[in-house]
Amino acid sequence: MRYILLIMLLIYSSSACSASSDLPSQTSKLEFQDVQFGDFPSVDMICVRGLYPVGELGVGISLNASVLPAYNQRVAITHYAGVKISTPEFSYFDYKMFMVRFALECSWQGRQECIDMVRARLDAEYGLTPVVIVRNSNHPNSREVEEYQTESGSLIRIDWLKEYKNISYPRVRIIDVNLMNKLKKSLNPDYTPAKIEFLNSSESEN
Repeated sequence: MRYILLIMLLIYSSSACSASSDLPSQTSKLEFQDVQFGDFPSVDMICVRGLYPVGELGVGISLNASVLPAYNQRVAITHYAGVKISTPEFSYFDYKMFMVRFALECSWQGRQECIDMVRARLDAEYGLTPVVIVRNSNHPNSREVEEYQTESGSLIRIDWLKEYKNISYPRVRIIDVNLMNKLKKSLNPDYTPAKIEFLNSSESEN
């Protein structure tokens, strides 16, 4: 069961962020569409993956207790910063929301404009500071990745394929560092959070 859960985590978060001593150890206060990190699923949400404690179960969804629960809002936004997006998906660990993700459904030709518009909106809403995350392994060479810390301490990851692929859209993940680390620690007691360095760190000036 742990193996299945670990596979699902890797699919959700890819190699997305973990905390360092520079980041808060408490749950972020960030909200996305009125859903805050650490919140319990609301009754007006629909479960689209995993075992659900509240709300409605989507048609054909497996009640697999080893899969992390994920929900959609019953009335979900279709656009963000004027860009058409997939239905935002809210992921839960220990019945606390730790990640929201969605894809930017823009054309290949307009991809960069879509990314720029969404990034600017995220910056206006949450305040973005670029970070470099040092890991044991690098991101696949086929993807471009941008990662930011928000003013509330959460992390935002935007990634996209460098080369054209059919039905492959840029992806946005907004992640609570503390809850993600707890999840990874529950899967692997020896897990050590990755080191995060700020691109505009004042240490470079000393």
